[in-house]
Amino acid sequence: MGRVIRSQRKGRGSVFTSHTTTRKGAAKHRVLDIAERRNYIKGVVTEIVHDPGRGAPLARVTFRDPIRYKLSKQLFVAAEGTYSGQFIYAGRKATLVVGNIKPLGEMPEGTIVCCVEEVRTGRVGRDGQTVVVQAHHRASTATGASASTSAGQASQLTMGGTQRVLYTILPQLGGAGSAIWSGHWSGRCSNHAAHQPPPNQAAIQGGLDPTSRPASQPAVSAPEVSHRSRFLPPVFVPVQKVGDRGTLARASGDYAIVVAHNPDAGITRIKLPSGSKKVVSSNCRATIGQVGGGGRTEKPMLKAGRAFHKYRVKRNCWPKVRGVAMNPVEHPHGGGNHQHVGHATTVCRSAPPGQKVGLIAARRTGRLRGTTGVKVDKE
Repeated sequence: MGRVIRSQRKGRGSVFTSHTTTRKGAAKHRVLDIAERRNYIKGVVTEIVHDPGRGAPLARVTFRDPIRYKLSKQLFVAAEGTYSGQFIYAGRKATLVVGNIKPLGEMPEGTIVCCVEEVRTGRVGRDGQTVVVQAHHRASTATGASASTSAGQASQLTMGGTQRVLYTILPQLGGAGSAIWSGHWSGRCSNHAAHQPPPNQAAIQGGLDPTSRPASQPAVSAPEVSHRSRFLPPVFVPVQKVGDRGTLARASGDYAIVVAHNPDAGITRIKLPSGSKKVVSSNCRATIGQVGGGGRTEKPMLKAGRAFHKYRVKRNCWPKVRGVAMNPVEHPHGGGNHQHVGHATTVCRSAPPGQKVGLIAARRTGRLRGTTGVKVDKE
């Protein structure tokens, strides 16, 4: 039996945990409030700080609390050109100036932004309520074929324990920002005309009888539909999580580009630093400009001491010994009279942990030869 290899030891943590003692804090946008939703709020950059382990500079911005008599200090990812003493405006009616924070829907196409919020599936809001799709009703045709999107549809959902029936035309499932619900209901309807409401979600979380229902929460039944109607299978659909305080384009020198808007659907298409396109809600906020500290990787290390100090504040991942330089007992690639693997480096997804090194579940290997055609986006 061989030794526990490095990838297995990293899973336990121990000496491989990240070094966070000297870090300045999490860099995020302000918590979304009424001031940013309808107008703007003004802050001042007090200082530009370096966060150990992070390539991008950070800016400490001081705001006046809109409710209480005190100052609110925030830590933002500094856009290139931000300086101490600069006024930062955050909100829907903020001006289009580098460093300000605005919703994507209020920016013209072609704007360079960073620290962009995104749309995710899961919990909504700060209170952790989950919106759960309980069932869908869609009228089918007389031949039993699937109905078109223009047919009458309705959905029953639970938000924070309160059940509602929405008579609406469901957007195309899977598109980011196309719906505001998430989750699924594992139950099936035994009657095509109506069904009993699902158990009380709040009671389940509180450890009570799931069949009980608060007095302020009346029982809601599904809408009456014909016997030809059918139920769609419960599905996960994207939830509009505006206010996650920035998750995209945050590394030094990175930026995203606003490509196009769809005011009818309330979505915006952006181009990420990787070159891929992503559709997010137009209410997602972003910082105008690109992240500072660009060109950081263009300067060579030149000596091992600089690499040592670079990774000392990050985590224990340097220096990294190659597998072929080890003994057979320490790594699947070790051993032999010469430093060579001796077998295919691809390994299946279901391999045991001590064998799972190399190209894991690789779809292809080798060099990328030739040219790939550029796909023209049809906006």
